[in-house]
Amino acid sequence: MTGESKSSVHNAVSRGEKIAPDVLNDIRGTQMEKGVELDALKGFSHDEWRHNYSALRAISWRLRALARLLNFCEDARPTRDSYIVACPW
Repeated sequence: MTGESKSSVHNAVSRGEKIAPDVLNDIRGTQMEKGVELDALKGFSHDEWRHNYSALRAISWRLRALARLLNFCEDARPTRDSYIVACPW
């Protein structure tokens, strides 16, 4: 008696059985902790997941760094009373 539908419970059990516990720990609290994402993960072996997740983390880190740089340059646009701040472009 969880208040969840039978299909929701079945989906959660299926995900828990097919996705390795350490993988679930890695994605806890991230954008990947959604039903549709978890369902996609069920198709990967543990080794495939490890390989792909490492690549995704590297790309994600680079994208976050680029976003920070873009935000810095946007915030650093010179105004009438400020000095010019150097941006890479």
